[in-house]
Amino acid sequence: MSRIVITSKTRMSNGCCVGAFDIDTRQYLRLLQANGSNQPANCPYQIGQYWDMTYVPRQNLTPPHVEDVLVNSIDNCRTVQDFKQFLLTYAPFYQGPVHGLFQGRINFTNAGGGYISHQNGLPTNSVGFWATPTDLQLSTNNGKPRYVTPFGFQSFPYVGYEPPIQTIARGTLVRVSLARWWAPAEDAEMRCYVQLSGWYI
Repeated sequence: MSRIVITSKTRMSNGCCVGAFDIDTRQYLRLLQANGSNQPANCPYQIGQYWDMTYVPRQNLTPPHVEDVLVNSIDNCRTVQDFKQFLLTYAPFYQGPVHGLFQGRINFTNAGGGYISHQNGLPTNSVGFWATPTDLQLSTNNGKPRYVTPFGFQSFPYVGYEPPIQTIARGTLVRVSLARWWAPAEDAEMRCYVQLSGWYI
């Protein structure tokens, strides 16, 4: 059994993506079902829970999405007290400017969206925690929430389940992740876009 805490739930078209952290190995995880599919929207996992769990790594991983694991069994659910302090104690997090996210591999589109691609090299993983050096303000694009930085107008779509808040204050610990590889057309560059899935206050 491994000691696992649930750190995020991300909306997807075919269920949800559940982010987690293995306390014993200090590894980021994405919890898939035993058959390799995403968790259903009504899965039992909630942010801030602590589970005893057995899992195996998913085969044929595609970097930088190296966190996928297949959950075989779960037991003994508890709730972590003072979850923010728990993460600050156990999980690595980044404290620098936005351009340093994902080991400095991040680029931005003309519209301000962050992404990584093979052209600039890949980070070693696709999730992380970030203590924001500035406020992030809620904005909308075609009715979809995004959080915008005050300098350079970089922004990240918000894909978590919790209702968005107007301002994520400077110094708040947030979770960022890379969406799966995608290109808008067959002859376009494949990219993984940065998204924000939650905050810890």
